[in-house]
Amino acid sequence: MALERTIGTAAFAASVWRTVVRLLCKRISIWVGVGRRVLTDRSQSHVRQFTTGGHRVDHPLTTDSEHTMNNARRITTLVAAGALTLAIGTTAVPNAANAAPTTTERTRDLVGEKARCTAAIDVRLTTLTRLNGSLAAAKSITAGHKSTQAASNTAAASGLGALKTKIAADTDPATLGTDCRSIVEGYRVFALRAPQTHLVIAGDTEASAVAKLNDVVSRLSDAIDKAGAAGKDVTAAQAALTDLTAKLADAAAKTNGVADSVIGFAPADYNADHTLLDGARANVRTTAADLKAARADIKTITTTLKG
Repeated sequence: MALERTIGTAAFAASVWRTVVRLLCKRISIWVGVGRRVLTDRSQSHVRQFTTGGHRVDHPLTTDSEHTMNNARRITTLVAAGALTLAIGTTAVPNAANAAPTTTERTRDLVGEKARCTAAIDVRLTTLTRLNGSLAAAKSITAGHKSTQAASNTAAASGLGALKTKIAADTDPATLGTDCRSIVEGYRVFALRAPQTHLVIAGDTEASAVAKLNDVVSRLSDAIDKAGAAGKDVTAAQAALTDLTAKLADAAAKTNGVADSVIGFAPADYNADHTLLDGARANVRTTAADLKAARADIKTITTTLKG
């Protein structure tokens, strides 16, 4: 009788466990179904950003739904293992989550990361080539500023080219990670070199414009004086000339030294201070506003004198 009761109790426990297993597996099936639907709907929308100071290189990353499906499979494995444990009385439960990655998986991860880092380098090399093209085409930039900035961009391109070769030969994940981070931190193409190049061009271009407009001021002043002596009402023209003179003086002060203030910055400088270009940007914007107002003043003067 005792043996029969023991067998009956064991059978009942096994029946209960089988019920629990069925319920868990049903719930897991629901999770997996949801995961598949999310994967279908969102697999193209999940991206990871490989950043650069304001630029991004997007590449596919394992989606949330894939993680859900993988976790569900692990749970199914553990549940099945638990049922087996109850049936045969063993306590060993395999843990798939802690399984070491295979050599094939590690190789696949390295290949994928190398591809992403190489793409990040390529887009920066293209940008540096474009920046040097802008320098070559700029007509108002000084020869010294043009050669200095072009040399900085060329050096960055050379360094990135060498880094690309090194990354292709990397076999250690830690070394590859360090090399990939240096694409951003060691060169700062989008955060420093691109705005630096544009500020050098803008600073010299605005300085040239201010100098040309100052030459016009004296001629406009003479024209106003002659028109006034001839009996013409030059009140509006005189007021516009006064404003023009003030705007050009402010523009000259703001644009003076803009190029020199930024042309010497290196990536390490930007890494230490992300705001180092802010002053030059503000001066270029203010100068642009002054020059716009100056053109309006010149139009007022010429319209008044012609009327």
